[in-house]
This record gives sequence, structure tokens and C-alpha cells, in this order.
Amino acid sequence: MRYVLHILHSLLRLSSTTPSATARPTAIQLDLIFPRNKTTYAPTYPFPIVFALHNGSAAPINWHWQLGTADAEASPIASGEYNTASKANGGRPPPDKHLLIHAVSNLGDISNQELVLRYGFGIAGTCNSSETTNPVESRRAVYFTDTILFTVDRETGAVPNVTAAGPCSLPLGAMALGKEMETDSAAAACPVVQPCLQCTQKCALVVDEAVAERVAKAMLRAAPCAHPSWPGGDSLVGKCDTKLGRKGWWRDVLMTTLMAVVMGSVAWMLVS
Repeated sequence: MRYVLHILHSLLRLSSTTPSATARPTAIQLDLIFPRNKTTYAPTYPFPIVFALHNGSAAPINWHWQLGTADAEASPIASGEYNTASKANGGRPPPDKHLLIHAVSNLGDISNQELVLRYGFGIAGTCNSSETTNPVESRRAVYFTDTILFTVDRETGAVPNVTAAGPCSLPLGAMALGKEMETDSAAAACPVVQPCLQCTQKCALVVDEAVAERVAKAMLRAAPCAHPSWPGGDSLVGKCDTKLGRKGWWRDVLMTTLMAVVMGSVAWMLVS
């Protein structure tokens, strides 16, 4: 009898640790870090565009953005994209919390103007769980698209600071990823995906000094400047001198010093 009870206890313990078939699906979420809506910034060089992707390895996610003016027909100022399935990522899936950091290098000539950051985030080629077969031609895309409005102004704008809006990233949208459906063709199975408001997590990413440091390093890599930090020096007035690059900044300082010495010597000789 004791042996039977031991077996029953073991089975109950095993069943309590076995994942349920109705477990909550994986939530894929996109957050905004910078820039924030209805905020005025200085046209810093480079200007950061920073989002956060959560659980991006669960499905082939596509994220894209475009920065422009309120005139939708005008040429964009800058754009970028990220695809978790792209070979450009080295074939490595993104971590569960992945920073998407891009740099805009041509805001130096823009001031006192409202800009529009348009973005899209989603999965192409998803399936419907109610269908028994899912041919490729019937697959659909699940996407979030929206805009962020902010202003750049050389006189009144704040220097970009990713921690200024508080310690939390701003959730923009989430999708529930369910099971994968088999297809009636040679194509790979596709996921069942639905927008999921209740899946959205608040403060899914803590925006701290470590995040700010990663953004600053990315901006310095994007700008061949002699600035020891970002933002700093001449970064608020546009692009820095790219002829020498960061590694040759000391030559620029040396030449400036030598010219000052020469000019001073000439002036002294003329006076004497």
C-alpha cells in the first residue's frame, strides 16, 4: 500500500511540473525608447532612433521605420529596418530583450520643425487556426503601424537623453504567438498570430544608464568624430569633420596648435 501511494505521489508531482497544453502563448512585443512623442529635441548628430524588441526569436519579425516631415509625399529624411530572419544578422536569433538602435546623421540643417517617425512591426505569412489547410496564397500579415511626432529645434530643444522619459520603455504593441499550422504544400509551417492587448507588459525593459551607454556607443560608432563622448563638443551644430576620423583627432589638435604658435611668432616679430 505504501508503495502504491509513493507511485501516486510521484505521478502527481510529475504532472504538476509538466507544461499544460493550454499554456499562454509567447508574447512578442515592441517598445519605444527614443524619441518620445510630443517632445522637442536639439538636432544632435547623430540622432538616435531606439526601440526594444521582446521575444523576437519566436518568429520571423520584421520592424521598419521612416523619419520624415508631415508631408507624406516628401522624400524621407532617414529610414531603417530589422528582420530577425535576415542573413545580415549573422544567422543568430536576437536575445529575449533586444535593443534596436539606429542613427540619423542628417538633422543638422533642420530646426524648428515637426518630424514624423513612422514605424511598422509584425509578422508576414501567418495562418488561421480555424482552417484545416493553409496554402501559401491564403496567409496573412499581422502588423502594427503608427507614428511618433516630435520637434527639432536648435534653440529650445533638449539634448537626446534616453533616460529622461523615466525608467521604463513605452509599450507599442504585442502579438500572441500560438501553435504552428501544417501546410498543404512543401512550404514550411506558419505560426498562428493575433494582436494581444492583454499580453502587453508594462515596463518590459528598464531604461537605465546601461541602456544609455549602449546608445552612446552606437552613436559614436556611427559618427567618425573626435568627440570623446556623445553628445558633446560640436555634435549639436551638425556633422563633425570626417576627414581625419576619431583615430586622427590628435593630428587635428596638433596642426591647430602649431598654427597658433607660428602666427604668434610672426606677430611678435612684427611688433619687435
